[in-house]
Amino acid sequence: MSSYKKMKSYIDKISQYIKLTYDAEDDTPTIAGLAVFLDVPKEVLGKWEQGEDEVLANAIKRAKNQIEHFYISRSCLKKINNTTAHFYLNNAFNYSKSGENSQDQNGEFKLNISVEKGDE
Repeated sequence: MSSYKKMKSYIDKISQYIKLTYDAEDDTPTIAGLAVFLDVPKEVLGKWEQGEDEVLANAIKRAKNQIEHFYISRSCLKKINNTTAHFYLNNAFNYSKSGENSQDQNGEFKLNISVEKGDE
């Protein structure tokens, strides 16, 4: 299979994975799940995302955005456990590294967002 056909195949499978898992009753989309579905190590996804093939890189970025959105929206709609969403968002998307997110008195997840000024 040519390199182009192989990359096109991966791009198609990325979309297929999101469609299969997004509203599935027995699965949720994850970065690790995407890697398993594509039969590649997670590190390869990172290399593709940073790689020279812009179409493949954008497919990975779109998939990650959809996965991130899944956890945020499902948590807000109370369709998945807030602790699970919090754990995944922290670990997969670096939402909180220093514990600034917390739970309120009712045990509901509170997302505290702060913007740090970058180096100028």
